[in-house]
Amino acid sequence: MRITTIMILLITSASFAADVTIEPDRMLRINDTRTFIVGLYENPQDDAVLQDAVDAGINLIYAKPDQASLDRILNAGAYAWLNTGYSLDLSTDADNRKAALDALLHDFDSHPALAVWEVPDEALWNCWYGPWLWLSGDQRPIIRKHLESIEDLEQKKKVTLLLEEMKTSYNFADFQKGDELSTQIWEALGQESPRPNLKVADAEPNAHTMARGFLDGRDYLQANGLKHPIWMNHAPRNTIPQLAEFNLAADMAGCDIYPIVKGFNGHSDLVNTRRSSVGDYTLRMQAAAPDKPVWMVLQAFGWADLRKDATEEDIQEQRRPTHDEMRFMTFDAIVNGARGVLYWGSAFIEKDSHTWKDMLNVVSELKELNSILAAPDAGPFTITLAQTWGSVDRTIKVLAKEHDDTLTLIAVNEYQGGLTYTINGLQKWEGGTLHHGPTDQHAPIKNGTATLRINGYGVQVLNVGK
Repeated sequence: MRITTIMILLITSASFAADVTIEPDRMLRINDTRTFIVGLYENPQDDAVLQDAVDAGINLIYAKPDQASLDRILNAGAYAWLNTGYSLDLSTDADNRKAALDALLHDFDSHPALAVWEVPDEALWNCWYGPWLWLSGDQRPIIRKHLESIEDLEQKKKVTLLLEEMKTSYNFADFQKGDELSTQIWEALGQESPRPNLKVADAEPNAHTMARGFLDGRDYLQANGLKHPIWMNHAPRNTIPQLAEFNLAADMAGCDIYPIVKGFNGHSDLVNTRRSSVGDYTLRMQAAAPDKPVWMVLQAFGWADLRKDATEEDIQEQRRPTHDEMRFMTFDAIVNGARGVLYWGSAFIEKDSHTWKDMLNVVSELKELNSILAAPDAGPFTITLAQTWGSVDRTIKVLAKEHDDTLTLIAVNEYQGGLTYTINGLQKWEGGTLHHGPTDQHAPIKNGTATLRINGYGVQVLNVGK
């Protein structure tokens, strides 16, 4: 079957660009097939590993901007995306950047493997992150080291007081004052700041400038025959208005969120830092990109994997997600409206590890469901919860899909405890039965309702039968 698929892909599109459009319900259509995106931010160098990923169900893979990388992905039976880099931002050095965009279009936009262009990763957040990280944090130990060499007590006292005042200013979001105090500190030390041009107060105007630059870059590409949509990935940060301004230059948007951590500050800065924050961020991304597809980037690594100095204790605390956690996060994004999921961090894990195999297991389930996931949403359906012992500050989300005259319901319990729930609105399937094989539940549909049980952070794929 795989060889046949590859041959069809090669024969039908060997000389033509992939035809990629976005449906009114935000689902991607590639070469006349509605497609739920399952992506990988890694292009494995081992051909066998790449093929295993594609066979499991990965259909979109990150590629380097070269023909060989695209050809290799095409031969494996998948599509690719390329990053434009900051050439898309025409707010500065516009002539050179237009030339770079021209070269990208000429060299790659008609390649049959290419499905999507991507802007620089987390571009909005990086407007803030660089200056904030340096000025409010990383420069402090350097300043303190200089303080140790100062013999003049009055000078040392002055710098120490300025340092505390700067810390207070940043803590109270007085960015301009904090930046000014940073400059005063380096002057008082008699030293040149290692990064004098970084200013937290400049982050907002710089972000506005970059957003306009990306929009100009998008318009330039479209005026010159752009064949593919543009995807923008954000950090799980920034306000919805900031995100929305950047998303004007994108055809689809989303964010990366990696909440499976222990003994770590956490990736989500929402009140909810649990695995269900994936669903919360999916809703935020949709609010920031109305009527556009949302693709979510999910965790396929442990935070300790990113550290060369990680101890055994770090590895235990900043662990990798389990299979059930990866499956939950995937379907939590889906039931909250994601039209695609992509996995990041697999480049840092062993390909014989449980985490890699667990990811492919989840991807295989998505492959089996892809035609269903790509189908139009059905419903609406509502959920009623039975009373239980807990506070139940989260609920069960249900996504319904009708495909080939069959109804499939995906239920995700965002609460950590088990719940009994009733699905309302099933009158069309009156007399049928909702089946969940893994828990051997067969819920009859009576008066348009069916009642089931689900475990904490559980995922159920339910089918209607007679």
